[in-house]
Amino acid sequence: MTPKDLKIIKLSGGEQIVCYVTHEDGSAFVRLVEPMELKIHSSVNDYGAVDETICLTDWVHHSNDNVFSIHKDRIVTIASPDNSLQDYYVTTKKKYDNIKKIKEEERKTEKSLQMLEDSYKTENKKLTRKELYDIISGKITKH
Repeated sequence: MTPKDLKIIKLSGGEQIVCYVTHEDGSAFVRLVEPMELKIHSSVNDYGAVDETICLTDWVHHSNDNVFSIHKDRIVTIASPDNSLQDYYVTTKKKYDNIKKIKEEERKTEKSLQMLEDSYKTENKKLTRKELYDIISGKITKH
């Protein structure tokens, strides 16, 4: 799928979702692929005019899924985003994916560090947290 395939979905609850859309003929559901919620923030500037800024956030937070099915009845309308929103979506999605990857690696490292720390504690060996981190990262080896 390319940025030209992106759609803005307006849901009956008022949410605006930017995503790729797929569906099967005869199905009452559509699939939203890599959905991000479009949020609009309004504020009054120093001149009394309303400034609007947009941001994209995960539509469903703390999920490993990237495809979601919704009933067609929840959709009010579907539109194509302009070029600037397409670019913003692609850039934001890459940033979110990188952040998720980094956090997952940090969780794995922290879990490994905790397991190593626990094993050394049970063997009554004294190591500092830095020494444990150096062992995990391969900077030093302990025998």
